[in-house]
Amino acid sequence: MDYRNLNKIFYIFLTILLPNSVFSQKSTDIGTFSGALFFVGETSNQILNVKPNVLYGIFYRYNKTEYLAVNTSIAVAKISGSDILSTDGAQLQRNYSFEHLITDFNVTFQFNFSSYYPKASEIRIVPFIGTGFGFVLASNLGVFPVQPKIPFATGIKWNLNKKINFALELNYNYTFTDHLDKLYVYDNSAVETRQALKQSAQNYNTDGYFSLQVNLAFVLASQSKYDCNSYH
Repeated sequence: MDYRNLNKIFYIFLTILLPNSVFSQKSTDIGTFSGALFFVGETSNQILNVKPNVLYGIFYRYNKTEYLAVNTSIAVAKISGSDILSTDGAQLQRNYSFEHLITDFNVTFQFNFSSYYPKASEIRIVPFIGTGFGFVLASNLGVFPVQPKIPFATGIKWNLNKKINFALELNYNYTFTDHLDKLYVYDNSAVETRQALKQSAQNYNTDGYFSLQVNLAFVLASQSKYDCNSYH
């Protein structure tokens, strides 16, 4: 048995479970982000034919340790889709399109692959992954305008100086609704099965969306070894 690996695992659990641990750096950031959002659904299931829309928002991040951060964000974006962008005959025949605004709420737990101190003097570039929970608000959903979702994130973050840090982030949001595109069940027994599937909202084929964004954050407060005078 490799006890060095066990020590690493034990260390990670300590950083997560002990809120007042000596491992905690307890820094907080606030920031803004912008990027491109890509809808994935019945109207845009061919990735090369997806039209991007602008996404923008704000976030608050609590860096509990150098390996773990909790990020809370809210964003606004337009989602859209159009069959005319497809090369599929069934979608071109349907000729459906939509466009509307959504509000996106996320709480994600980010794990850094190496130690990251936002307030460190030296520049550090660190990859990370994350997941959590969230909600999407869309007026076109009618009686239930708020729907739960699961965000998945990956990216890199780096600190420009002791006060400013950046991140490049790719997100996928898995929703539990098939009606973000306003497309409801289409029933036509004369249409072939494959075409009928293309022209219908299927409960087992939920909608989702990707976003590629750039984050800009400012350090609000910090309590870590980098606050010692020897590191300034």
